[in-house]
Amino acid sequence: MDAIVLSVNIKQQLNYLARSDVFNSPIKKRVLGTMNLVPIYRLQEGAEKLHKNEETFEVCNLRLAKNETILIFSEGLCVQERRLRKLKKGTARMAFGAEESQNFNMDLLIVPVGLNYSKKGKFRSNLFINFGEPIKVKEFINQHKDKAKAVNDITACLDKKLKELIVIIEDKENDMLVEQIEDLFKKDLLIRDRLSSNQMENNLLASKNIAATVNNLSQKDPLQLKKLRLKTEDYLTKMSELNLEADMLSAKSIETLSAFKLVGYFFLLLLAFPFHVYGLVNNYIPGRISYLLTKKAVKNEEFFSSVLIAAGTFLFLIFYLIQALLVDFVFHNHYASGFYLLSLPLSGICVLYYWEYLKFTAGKWKLYSLKKHHSPLLNNLCKTKEEIIQEIEHEQVVYCQETKVNTVKASREKIPSIQ
Repeated sequence: MDAIVLSVNIKQQLNYLARSDVFNSPIKKRVLGTMNLVPIYRLQEGAEKLHKNEETFEVCNLRLAKNETILIFSEGLCVQERRLRKLKKGTARMAFGAEESQNFNMDLLIVPVGLNYSKKGKFRSNLFINFGEPIKVKEFINQHKDKAKAVNDITACLDKKLKELIVIIEDKENDMLVEQIEDLFKKDLLIRDRLSSNQMENNLLASKNIAATVNNLSQKDPLQLKKLRLKTEDYLTKMSELNLEADMLSAKSIETLSAFKLVGYFFLLLLAFPFHVYGLVNNYIPGRISYLLTKKAVKNEEFFSSVLIAAGTFLFLIFYLIQALLVDFVFHNHYASGFYLLSLPLSGICVLYYWEYLKFTAGKWKLYSLKKHHSPLLNNLCKTKEEIIQEIEHEQVVYCQETKVNTVKASREKIPSIQ
């Protein structure tokens, strides 16, 4: 998915470094070559093949000399996690080598990019592509004529800049907790700070804040973190048993919920139901086949989304054309078949929105039922959520104060003493 979304959102034509084992036949090599893919040989594919990277670097040098752009994943592997793995030195070596091939006259830039998925693997979740300040390779070359030192410094600089662009959860065991706290607390955090939740940058800052708080608590007070984890899991388990979304409970939503509003929700569902049925009938089969084929073919979750997109794109187009031809054959009307063809993707979108609104309405109905018949249970859940939020807010304040103190100490240490 990473390469696909960057290709769509970056204006210039990209060249891609891809693992060499996908170029395992002459046909694949030719096809992938026309798509600007260049093989990179890793130790995993065999140490005896590493020398072939010299040819790869020469190809990259020529393309960079023509002012082209190369996309590199400097971690060297694809894993869906919210942390930065140790960077390989290949990016810096390639940059230094390209400059060297042109007598250090290229003014080459390395642009760090952070990819932040709100819900990895979840269809139609958000992605914030965060571009950082470019690294000027020539500055490091001027500082260090020694290639090894320049490569190490470029890699260290890239590591620092990439960490600024993404959410970093230091301990893998805290991944789920951070995600749960985001579901519970992120909207409240943005509202408290008077920030729009529709702006992806605000969401990223909120997530980084939450992750940093959990990281700090994990180091300073593991026992307190364990208590927070247990309380959060208990709350979310109870919400799940009631078929309620994690962020659905708030004093305002409960207070403003009424029978009149519920009638309005159900009326809209009833009004849109015929469009939902039409879309479901026309889109279910290609959608289901795409999913089942991808599930069978792909074992690695990191590649599931991209393969599903490719399979879905192909199958939906085929099915849409067949369906339109059948309508044209039955009614002998090109206008009718053309209108029908245009309606198919629109009706598919209608199904998606209808399903989301149906879940939203079901949640509101459940909430209203609890408000009327089980108010003590509802009050207890609201109290537990508020306790969790207050605890997180307290830890955020503590973390900010500690960070401020450490920053002041660090700045004082840099000031030379006057004798």
